[in-house]
Amino acid sequence: MYGCGTTSEEGIEQEAVYVGYGSEAEIAASAPKGKIAVFEMRFMNHTRQVFKVDGSVGRIVDAGASGIVGIHSGVDTCIGKSAGQAGDKIPFFSISSSDGVRLKALMDKRTQRIRMQISARTGNTVTYNVNGVLPGRTDETIVVGGHYDTWFDGVVDNGGGNAVTLALARHYASLGSDEREKTMVFTFLAGHDTGGVPGQKAFFKKIESQVPKIIAFVNLDGDRKSTRLNSSHIPLSRM
Repeated sequence: MYGCGTTSEEGIEQEAVYVGYGSEAEIAASAPKGKIAVFEMRFMNHTRQVFKVDGSVGRIVDAGASGIVGIHSGVDTCIGKSAGQAGDKIPFFSISSSDGVRLKALMDKRTQRIRMQISARTGNTVTYNVNGVLPGRTDETIVVGGHYDTWFDGVVDNGGGNAVTLALARHYASLGSDEREKTMVFTFLAGHDTGGVPGQKAFFKKIESQVPKIIAFVNLDGDRKSTRLNSSHIPLSRM
């Protein structure tokens, strides 16, 4: 968790109220003051989080809600991200879209109460990229890897990508250098989920003089919507 308010060790327990997308009309109708607001976290896509810029979270906070449970509409996962605009004012936690369906069904039947206990710490720290190189017959280079930082869905995003990177590294390391036409770099990048991809920027800055020799970067990244692994790459026409 980061950018989120905390509770005491005992936590808080309040009546739950559904505030939809947090529009002015929805907040006026639901009256979340002193309650835990159940909120639809709207996304345009994986990276464009509408709820962080449309003022909805600020309206919920200003209306006096004691806490927020966000339903993650973008992907079916509990990513644990804060709502941004809530800052450290009130506790916030997100749940998956399928859990949100179940919670709303319970709320439709009768009044529900939610207990929240959150301990959050923010601060600066230092993380590192981890890189390995397998020389080939030429210095033309293929880079394979992805980020290793994650949220609560890390077994897929990006544990899956890390596992594939390790398996490929083991396979190619078992070959002699004369059997590898290209030099291969395997990389595990930090900082992907903090925004701004500082790990990728630091990686390419460190190898700036070698970039012209890179003919492909195969980025392996897990898909939060399923157990599928995505890959993106520069065209490998010269492989």
